[in-house]
Amino acid sequence: MALERCNPRRPVTRRWSRAFTLIEMLAVLALVAVMITVFAISIGGRLEKLKISGAAKDVMSALRYTRSQAIVTRSEQFLEVDLGIDRRVLGD
Repeated sequence: MALERCNPRRPVTRRWSRAFTLIEMLAVLALVAVMITVFAISIGGRLEKLKISGAAKDVMSALRYTRSQAIVTRSEQFLEVDLGIDRRVLGD
């Protein structure tokens, strides 16, 4: 590496700066945005699966309850499921 002459008219500049350039900051910001998007999409899929799993457990619970009521009362019991308003009705 050659020694630089000191010229009073030209300021001495360093080869490497300690600050980040605008392009570097934008690249990092874009990378973070992509990572957040991928994370949000994966969470959305899991939430949908959890909703379906919870609904299935609710139906199984209602069926078990209907069966137990049929055994206790020794009569036919019916379970009516109305998907339009998310209602379950137990009836004789």
